[in-house]
Amino acid sequence: MRFVGFLSGIGLLALPVLTAGILATVIGLLGSESWSPEHTFPWLYLASWVACLAGIGFGSVRYPGFGRGASLGAMIAVVVLGGVYLLALVAQP
Repeated sequence: MRFVGFLSGIGLLALPVLTAGILATVIGLLGSESWSPEHTFPWLYLASWVACLAGIGFGSVRYPGFGRGASLGAMIAVVVLGGVYLLALVAQP
C-alpha cells in the first residue's frame, strides 16, 4: 500500500489542476457570465486540493502503510509546486 500512497501524494501535482480546469470550463459553458472560468478556477482548484488531501487522509486511516508513502509523495509535490511558484515570481518582469 505504500506505493499506492506515494502515487496519491504525487497526484497532487496534476490532479487538482486537471479537475479544476475541466470543471471551470464546463461551468463556464453552462453558466452565466459571472461563472466564467477565470472566476471559478481558483475556487475549484482549492476545492480539488482539499478533496485530494481528504482522500489521502482517508487512505492513511483506512490502509496500513498508505500514510507513509502518501506523506513522502505529498512532500515531493509541495516542494515541486513551491519551486515552480518561486520561479514564476522571479521570472516576472
